[in-house]
Amino acid sequence: MNCVILCGGKSSRMKANKALLPFGDYKLITYQYIKLSKIFKKVFISIKDFQQDSILSALQDDLSKYNLENPPIDVDSIDFIVEKSNIFAPIVGILNSFDVTNIDKLFFISCDCPLVKLKTFQILSNNSDDYDVTYAKDSTKTHPLVAVWSAKTKEKLKEAIEMNNFKIMELLEHFYTKSIYFDKLEFFNLNTKSDYKKALKLLE
Repeated sequence: MNCVILCGGKSSRMKANKALLPFGDYKLITYQYIKLSKIFKKVFISIKDFQQDSILSALQDDLSKYNLENPPIDVDSIDFIVEKSNIFAPIVGILNSFDVTNIDKLFFISCDCPLVKLKTFQILSNNSDDYDVTYAKDSTKTHPLVAVWSAKTKEKLKEAIEMNNFKIMELLEHFYTKSIYFDKLEFFNLNTKSDYKKALKLLE
């Protein structure tokens, strides 16, 4: 299966591009890319056009260090999916990813959710079958941005965007879905600077 890292958000609460935050030995986007490349056939990065230069530069710097001690990852092999829309919403990135790649099923994860275990990705992928969306869930929340989406959702995504309805949970009600429970710590989001500090401690 192929994966898309969604990076096209505003990062308004963080007041900085979350993808470029230091995380472990690398920037957050590189941390995610290296991790996901271990299990997915291809990892795409979904971004707004104005983000591409800074994110590519971060990946180039980080991977030059990573490649010294690991099987090399070719920066030129990284595929960006550029969102041309001026709307900042995950469903825009999801729809655009299907339009650009023409792939029937994609695993989506937001860049700011770096603690998901590799086993969780595998469980969700292996249980996606014929579902429109197969997503993670914990004891308190659902996580439709840690999920396998089918291209069969495209028409409903288009309709929602045209109606300026960007509430992803409402969209799920129109699809054939499957949810799978996992531990909530895996889905810790880096929305604020306080969240970022907590995530760094959890990483340790």
